[in-house]
Amino acid sequence: MNPGTILVVVIVAVCFGLSIFGLVRQQKKGGCCGSCKGCSHSSTCHTSSTHKI
Repeated sequence: MNPGTILVVVIVAVCFGLSIFGLVRQQKKGGCCGSCKGCSHSSTCHTSSTHKI
């Protein structure tokens, strides 16, 4: 493998790792997952502008 290929693989791996880290961090933080049925903070979910009762 040449240095350019190694650099691209490293950049893609870092981006993938950061996205996974962000998802895990968001999951631990809690909040609404998009479905009020599974929402741990239902009052937050119901007051959002995208979801009205």
